[in-house]
Amino acid sequence: MPNAARSRRLSQWQSLFVAAVSVCLPLVSVATPATAADHHSKAPCEPIESWIDRHAHAIEIAPGAPARDLRWLDRVIRDARLVGLGESTHGSSEQLQVKHRLVRRMIEHHGFRTVAFEDDFASGVLIDRYLTTGQGDPRTLVGQMASPLLATEEILELVTWLRAWNESHSDKVRFLGTDLLQLRELSFDHITRYVSTRAPDRIGELEADLADLRPPEGQNPFVWYGGLDDAEKLALIAAAGRVVTLVEDVAGPDRWEREYAEQHARAILGWFRNYYVESGFRAHRERFIADSLRWWQGLTGHRKAVYWAANVHTAATPTVTVRTPEEEQSGTLAGGILKRRLGERYVSIGTWFGAGEISSPGRRPMPQPIGPPGAGMFEATLHAARPANFAIDLRAPRGPAAVLDWLDDVHTMRVILPVFEAGHDGNDYTMTVDGLRAAFDAAIYLPVTTASRTY
Repeated sequence: MPNAARSRRLSQWQSLFVAAVSVCLPLVSVATPATAADHHSKAPCEPIESWIDRHAHAIEIAPGAPARDLRWLDRVIRDARLVGLGESTHGSSEQLQVKHRLVRRMIEHHGFRTVAFEDDFASGVLIDRYLTTGQGDPRTLVGQMASPLLATEEILELVTWLRAWNESHSDKVRFLGTDLLQLRELSFDHITRYVSTRAPDRIGELEADLADLRPPEGQNPFVWYGGLDDAEKLALIAAAGRVVTLVEDVAGPDRWEREYAEQHARAILGWFRNYYVESGFRAHRERFIADSLRWWQGLTGHRKAVYWAANVHTAATPTVTVRTPEEEQSGTLAGGILKRRLGERYVSIGTWFGAGEISSPGRRPMPQPIGPPGAGMFEATLHAARPANFAIDLRAPRGPAAVLDWLDDVHTMRVILPVFEAGHDGNDYTMTVDGLRAAFDAAIYLPVTTASRTY
């Protein structure tokens, strides 16, 4: 889209945003500041918005911006062993850029040495190899990540920066794929090579199961697996379980080789478990994510890692409820598991936007307009308080009773899933958490979004 046309579109969305948040409501109230410049000439509604306004920290978006506005981040992540860095959509350029900026700060000044991603383990292996050795083409590797929504110039810039960091530092940053979104031939190949080298007498047993688990040549794995009946799916899950057991039984002197073989086997089993049902809450996926992070930190000895994913996965409450026009589902997601395991050593930072454009749907991303959040949504309150780029620490130990109640209350906010497409309403895609500061230690708000630059 030409820059002038895009500017007109964004201006229209900003105008709609002002109109949509022009009524002051109890607790979740909304004001009508036209711009960030004249914001302070208009008193926000009391008491929530005024508290947000007083405690918010203006932030820059560009990854290379000076870090003087990130002191709030230093305080929030001070004692963290794992930081969940969430986003309300995978398709916002501004959200991807500001997250990149935070990752840089964590690496440069806080000793974080793992970037874990909402990507497949096998895909992560290839990106990790590029970061540590330079092997591979970064544009190709990013283009082969789990979702077309990840194949963006913004993610490529992050990966390129991580490689540049490693080239000048002996203490390398590593990359981990935590997820189960694709079934990768790399996993089959690694397992086969490991067993044939360390236990050749068992290769026939292994190949018998792997032959059943490999999708037929030329067939989409999801179409193939989704077309099987329950008994056939359960038989494949059993076969994948046998592969895990076999690999774990094979001894090898190289710990990394052995651990990788076992994780590849667990990733195959996890994929078959995850897609056993076509919809509904996927508990296996969330446990795999949390287990992968624990496994990786134990393997590498990295005391500090950042987990880059959607807000739904990073939110730390025991239960998150997700709603789309088609379904509603609730459960404990990865962030809730991590919080239970790590306590205060797990820190969750969420990012949200107001209105504009995002890239979606996941199968074929293109710019999609997103209007302002509905009255009563979390983002509407943030916008009413300060319609500019800001971050706020939500852990406030003290404050007015109404503010503390608001921080501990149930909140609904948008999470624009990859199924969003033209004609859909962004306000129909939401997540609800039982308590705001139980779910997120800090929030980043960006009033305007432009579509991520997919390729």
